[in-house]
Amino acid sequence: MIITIYCKDNCPNCDVAKQLVTAQGHSLRILKLGDDITREAFFARFHNAKTVPQIEINGRHIGGLTALQAYMYDHIATQGMYGPPCHTS
Repeated sequence: MIITIYCKDNCPNCDVAKQLVTAQGHSLRILKLGDDITREAFFARFHNAKTVPQIEINGRHIGGLTALQAYMYDHIATQGMYGPPCHTS
C-alpha cells in the first residue's frame, strides 16, 4: 500500500497523518504544497479540498486526516495489524 500525503509546513494534522502511516509501516510519499506541488495543481487535483492534509491510498483520493483515521481503523479491523490472518490446516 502506498500512501501519499499532500501537506504543508507547520500543519499539526499533517504531522499526525505522517505519524499514523509510519506507525502502521506503510510506504509513505509526502508532497509539500508550494515545494513539490503548486497551489494551482493542488486545487486542480482536489477540487473541493479546504484543508491539508489530503491523502491518496494507491492513487485513490480518500480525503483528509479523519478519512485516513477511519481507513486505518477499518483496515486494522478487517486485515489485522500485520495483514490478513494465516490459515493453516
